[in-house]
Parts: sequence; structure tokens; C-alpha cells
Amino acid sequence: MNDARTNKNLTGYKEVSISVPVAENVRLNVISFTPLKPKLSIPVILVTGLGSIMESFQEMISYLAAQMPLIFIETREKRSSQIEGETSFSIETQSQDLNRIIDYFRFESNAYFLMGYSYGATIVAHSYHIIENKPAGIILLEPSPEFHYPKWSLVVIKYFGCTLYFILKPFTKWYLGHFYINQKEDKQMAIISSKSLDNADPQKLRRAILDIARYKAWDNLKAIRCKSLVVGTSKDGLHNKEDIEKIVQLLGNSEYIDMETNMRTHSSEMGEIAYHFFQNLKQGITAE
Repeated sequence: MNDARTNKNLTGYKEVSISVPVAENVRLNVISFTPLKPKLSIPVILVTGLGSIMESFQEMISYLAAQMPLIFIETREKRSSQIEGETSFSIETQSQDLNRIIDYFRFESNAYFLMGYSYGATIVAHSYHIIENKPAGIILLEPSPEFHYPKWSLVVIKYFGCTLYFILKPFTKWYLGHFYINQKEDKQMAIISSKSLDNADPQKLRRAILDIARYKAWDNLKAIRCKSLVVGTSKDGLHNKEDIEKIVQLLGNSEYIDMETNMRTHSSEMGEIAYHFFQNLKQGITAE
């Protein structure tokens, strides 16, 4: 069921929002971008970070959407999700959501690409082993194979996360900025995190954090057989560098690039890199 938000963009694409059922009691908002003059016909599905908003990725999306079809998924913890009653926010459940969206668009094997950022990259990586129609390739931007939440923070989130959310939010921004985010060399990460917290649904975000806190992706990474590109940011203090290095070692058919900062991973430069990666894969599929 399409909503009223349809837009023909001056930069070369049109977009439409779709409410997609992924479970009996859950519908997700999915934005479909169609280029007016496509250079690549194979679509890419983009899943972004925990609580993140599309605005933070606008430069990258604008570049990609003008070149190729793009599907942007707003995951369960986002404000836009329609949920009736109790539900899970686990990585396993959200991977099933991705699988159902692939089925919704009737994408066949090797006929689409997957791309995920941080928490979204974790969903993409986990989903690979449950997807029947495998993607032609994937990009993992700053993937999080596990989530390193301090134990004390989980206690606070569990018992006070909703009732004190607006009191805890300034402290959370301060804590991330002083202990995790490299404010000097990667200030964009502070802006992205701040916008995510400002636009979050406190109850959904709380449930998502508690449901993913103990997740580990290592075994599922070994199942990925398609060509992959792993993108790291050496100046980002929020994502664990050792984890990303280990991911690259586990993925046999992969490339690695260091974009250094989140400003670059969210920019049109990243969109151009992704497009050329997909374009090269498309040429390989055609040659076969």
C-alpha cells in the first residue's frame, strides 16, 4: 500500500514510500527510489544504523538513486514502524524482515545487491544464510558483529530507559562524545548519533538495544559466499577496529577500504564507490 509521499527529485530520481507487512502485527516503511535515467538496472537494498534517519545518508542516497534503483528500509526500531502488541527486535527477527521485503519485491538470485551500515550491516550479514534468493554482492559499512554496551548501561536502559529517556538523552550524547566518538577527527559521528537520539522512539529503541545486546555474528559471517566490500573508518571511535579486521579475514571473497571518517561514509563519495563496486559485479554477472 503506497502512501501519499511520492517525489520526483531534481537530482534525477523519484521516490515513493511503501508500507510493507513483514509479520502479522508489524509493517515497515520502505522508500523506493527509481532513477529517471538509470545507468544500472540491478537494485540495491540499504539498511542503516540503530535509530538512524534517512537524512544522515542523503548525499550517498542521492548519488546512488540517480544511477540505480534503491530500496531504503526503515527497520523495526524506527518511529515509522507500525507495531501492534508485543514483538521482537532481535537481529534474527529483523533479518527475517529483510527476507520478507526481498520476497515482497520478488527479487531473484543474483538480481539485487545488499548494503548495510553498522547495525544494518549486522542485519544484512545475518540474513545471508536465511535468504533463499541470494544477492549478487554486499557492502558492509562499519559492520558491528557484536555490540559492546557497558553492563551498567543495559541496567539503566532496562529499568529506566523510557521513563527517564529525555533526562538521560543529554547524558548519553555527552558520554558518547567523550568516551567513544572521536570529536576532533570524526565530528560527523557525533551529529549522526545526536540526530538518531533526537528522532528515536524511546520504547522501541530500548527494546532493540536489550534484544541485540548479547548478539554475536561471527558464525554467520562464515556463510557469506558472494563478493563483498567491507568499509571501515579508522578515525571513528564508536565502531571497533579489531572487529572489522576480523570480519575481513572471515570473508574470503571480500575487499576492504578505509574511508577514515563517517563524513565520508555518508557522502556522495561513498555512493560513487558503491556504484562502481556494483557496476563491476554486474559486468561479471553478464560475462557469466
